[in-house]
Amino acid sequence: MRILLLAFLCFCTLSISAQTRDDFRFWSSVSWSSELNDKLSVVLDNEARWENNASVLGRYFIEPGIRYKFSDLFRLQLQYRFIRDFDERWWGNRNRITLDAIFKIKKARWKYLMRARFQYEKNGYGFIDESLDVPELYNREMIKVNYRLNRFWEPFISFEARFLFQDDALPGFIGFDRHRLRLGTDYNISNRLSVGAFLSWQQEWNRNTNDRLLILGTSISWNAL
Repeated sequence: MRILLLAFLCFCTLSISAQTRDDFRFWSSVSWSSELNDKLSVVLDNEARWENNASVLGRYFIEPGIRYKFSDLFRLQLQYRFIRDFDERWWGNRNRITLDAIFKIKKARWKYLMRARFQYEKNGYGFIDESLDVPELYNREMIKVNYRLNRFWEPFISFEARFLFQDDALPGFIGFDRHRLRLGTDYNISNRLSVGAFLSWQQEWNRNTNDRLLILGTSISWNAL
């Protein structure tokens, strides 16, 4: 929570001296999960992202994983993401591994989620000097609040801050790299199927050119069991 508060204060007060590049993007995702037993679940996320004012497909990925529920309050989730990324001139592969520690609290119509994520990502086939590439290492802290209006509608707000440990694009830099604020709603078609839409604002820090993104997104989530 202290990390999130510090990130939010920086967001409110930071004067960005580097060049800023604005873009509008569209993200669309489909997620599936299935419970193997009371504790263990398998998950599968798929997403496509359009950039350059949502005119060009810039990234798509598939992300299988497993989730273990220790209690109603705490669970761990491990996922591998295979990414196809357009790197200015051609398509290349990226590989990401994430480990999430997730805390959930439900109180009446409110739902609070806190997630701490460790992220490892490395270039693969198709990128220049892939054998010399330094992996990206991140810690990503996110807090999300949902409010259930009725059996169908569930609006939410979330804030995420990324803490960078290592990236060859920022040699020697350790610190806050970007934040993301998101407003949206889910529509529960049934207990197992929901669709959603959101609007997100993302800002990079401490780069020669900082991307400032406005993102419109849609989602479909299906819980098979």
